[in-house]
Amino acid sequence: MWKVAPMFSDMESSEALPHATVSEARQALDVLAADNAAFREGLQLPRHYSLLTGTGNAVFVYGIALGNSSWRFGVVAFVVGLAAQLGAVSIAIRAFRRRNGAWISGFAGPRATKSVVLAFLIALAPCIIGAAWLAIDDRLLLSALVSACALPATAIADRWWMARYRAG
Repeated sequence: MWKVAPMFSDMESSEALPHATVSEARQALDVLAADNAAFREGLQLPRHYSLLTGTGNAVFVYGIALGNSSWRFGVVAFVVGLAAQLGAVSIAIRAFRRRNGAWISGFAGPRATKSVVLAFLIALAPCIIGAAWLAIDDRLLLSALVSACALPATAIADRWWMARYRAG
């Protein structure tokens, strides 16, 4: 007979743990659900969140448009637009975390995932298509104006995302 028994971790014990009844487990899950709902309801977007994400998206849309145009620095404009968008979004996400004290995934749950993807497709696809079409036709000023429409469209999409996230 061996005097040593394998243990998976230092946290393991040989004592039997008490089993919860079905009603105790259900009560614990109800408490957890209520805490989760209270957390979601308390979340707030920082004041400048939509301004940052919208500006980043507008610059990115214009970068995409210039990247598709005949302008010789189009590829550089696309890379700069992408970098500006990533920078603005990272600043916005940090501000969100500072304000709420928590990191959340915008893609948590199937309803939130579909909402986020749908909102940003609805908001940005027309801007990208319109701006790129105008840039290809060498109407760069109009392309910039259409790209700027990504800012209010992103603000609306941000609010829609937050409402859907709160709904669970």
